[in-house]
Amino acid sequence: MSSIWIVGSLNVDLVMKVDRFPEAGESLIGESFETFLGGKGGNQAVALARLEAAPRMVGRVGADQFGTRYLEALRRENVDTRGVRQVEGFTTGTAFIEVESTGQNRIVVVPGANGALDRESALADLEAVRAGDLVLMQLEIPFETIWAVIAFVHERGATVIMDPAPAARIPEEVMSRIGWITPNEHEASIAAGREPGGQEGPGGEDGLGGAARLLLEKGCAGAIVKAGSRGAFLATRDDPEPRHIPGFTVDAVDTTAAGDAFNGGLAWALSRGQAPDEAVRTANAVAALSVTGMGAQTAMPRRSDLEHFLAKGRYDRS
Repeated sequence: MSSIWIVGSLNVDLVMKVDRFPEAGESLIGESFETFLGGKGGNQAVALARLEAAPRMVGRVGADQFGTRYLEALRRENVDTRGVRQVEGFTTGTAFIEVESTGQNRIVVVPGANGALDRESALADLEAVRAGDLVLMQLEIPFETIWAVIAFVHERGATVIMDPAPAARIPEEVMSRIGWITPNEHEASIAAGREPGGQEGPGGEDGLGGAARLLLEKGCAGAIVKAGSRGAFLATRDDPEPRHIPGFTVDAVDTTAAGDAFNGGLAWALSRGQAPDEAVRTANAVAALSVTGMGAQTAMPRRSDLEHFLAKGRYDRS
């Protein structure tokens, strides 16, 4: 039976709500403070675990209380953590987030132990990868490690699902080893080495479809350009004409980890043998459900929720 792996970041989000941001040198009294577990790697692992996919996580946390807490939380979610190590001398990756009453935010991220996920140790943790496995990746760990992991698992016959966020250019020799790439339009342009925007209307159907085409031209086997509540645009090497897979209508509360929910749902659907169009529809549903609750990992839907939602057929927002 094939396995689903996640290689990526594990962060703790420290969120402070304030009426307004302080000026330089000013002290203010905040309204509230909360701590959440996050990082794109951890979010995608929990999304898969909630769908009962038995995901295997590879990442690094600090030898501190946050690292211990994160490991315990992943294990409670039934994530295989044999590839997650606590690293001495590093803090767990941390995001400091200030949120104004208007909803605007300011974020400072300290990568911490995520930067300690080096090439050699990552490949050692992936020694059990086999042909037919799925490997989810993002761009929140060192690039050298990412490119090496992609080459390694591709040679093993595994399929890479790449979420190119934060946005960065991906070398063409790496693109040719990616099975599925899942950016938004902005990330798609940068990943392909093109300035965002271009000749096609940004945000429109031509722009999103054009972004999917461009990624295929750069060598990946399948491109899915995410369009938020509108769904996604899909193009594959076997069927290169981009098509729109509509999204679902929901009352959104918090969109923090919708993209991570999408990728978890996509991997789960593909592992079950769903065809690309149906897999993207499933991923759209998982993402839609995730925005109906607060938080990132806490809002990831369970498999029973997804099956009930899909059975209702409440589809689509075009």
